[in-house]
Amino acid sequence: MLDSTLVISSLALALAAFVIFLIWRTKFLLIVSSTLLTASLFIWGIVVWFLRDGMGPDAIESSGLQAWSHFLEFFWMPIVFWAFLIIVSIVVSRAGKK
Repeated sequence: MLDSTLVISSLALALAAFVIFLIWRTKFLLIVSSTLLTASLFIWGIVVWFLRDGMGPDAIESSGLQAWSHFLEFFWMPIVFWAFLIIVSIVVSRAGKK
């Protein structure tokens, strides 16, 4: 599936940038890794939003709070992962300045 390939490749690129940032610890790499992580989170969010109700003839469209509930049911872990990596990169960046 094209969408999952896009999500996996964007996440792999973001994680590679994060690892490179951890090795060299420059402000430019912090910005690049944070931007790539945020972009991959955004792409993953779009895919999860469109697939939240499933596919096929038995899919029932949801709206309102039910739609957000279905969305967050699958998307809470990428948000936590993204927040963890952003916090770690900021802490590592500030620790490298001292």
